[in-house]
Amino acid sequence: MRILSTALVLAAASLAVPAAAADDSAKGRASVSYNDLDLGTDAGRAELKKRFDQAARTMCGAKETGALSGSARYCYERTSKQLAQRADAILAAHGGPAADGDS
Repeated sequence: MRILSTALVLAAASLAVPAAAADDSAKGRASVSYNDLDLGTDAGRAELKKRFDQAARTMCGAKETGALSGSARYCYERTSKQLAQRADAILAAHGGPAADGDS
């Protein structure tokens, strides 16, 4: 069920229009807004990456910035990888480099 929830959130996040700024606060769901960011700047790209990292933590039920363990860590690793790919796609669509600088 968690995989389905993650897939649905990723599908929703892939819309061309940035999502409204809101945190669903339910485990497994998060919304990331980036329409207020200038993705042409290093600061804007860094903030997008930070927001996607926080979304991964929220989706996996880990709201704190501390170390994760067990299933929360596994969820976070998988989800953050998927969201990093999404961030790269968003940045590419806006003519900027990848969030991690590798692509």
